[in-house]
Amino acid sequence: MPATCSACCASPAALRRPKTGHALCRACFLAAFEEETHRAIVAGRLFRPGETVAIGASGGKDSTVLAHLLQLLDQRHGYGLRLLLLSVDEGIAGYRDASLAAVRRHHPPLRPAPARGLLPPALRLEHGPHRPPPSAPATTAPSAASSGARPSTGAPC
Repeated sequence: MPATCSACCASPAALRRPKTGHALCRACFLAAFEEETHRAIVAGRLFRPGETVAIGASGGKDSTVLAHLLQLLDQRHGYGLRLLLLSVDEGIAGYRDASLAAVRRHHPPLRPAPARGLLPPALRLEHGPHRPPPSAPATTAPSAASSGARPSTGAPC
């Protein structure tokens, strides 16, 4: 006989949470997951109203759940966020097509944002490691991209 949900005591449990050991039905698990995430956001003061939050979107299950959860919690709790999906198109024909289609399919109100204008030129790799951006002077010194070093953003990693 399957275990009964330890939260609602009405539905059969769908899983046992490793963190707490509680047996929960699907609805109670989702409610607990959403509430715990909201409490972590509030306790950690992760966002301020009006902020833009870019979500790295691969089209896979992890980024899809994160985008859905942040959109749901923003609507429910009024965080006042501007959510963007950010996917990197490496310029390899056919490589990102399926994942970008998955992002659009799973999150129709959220659209992948174009990379141009989101990052300062020093952090963009759209020019390739062998060519400097059009505005950058040509140098003979190795670039950060070719030396393996990360461009400095002024902030700790």
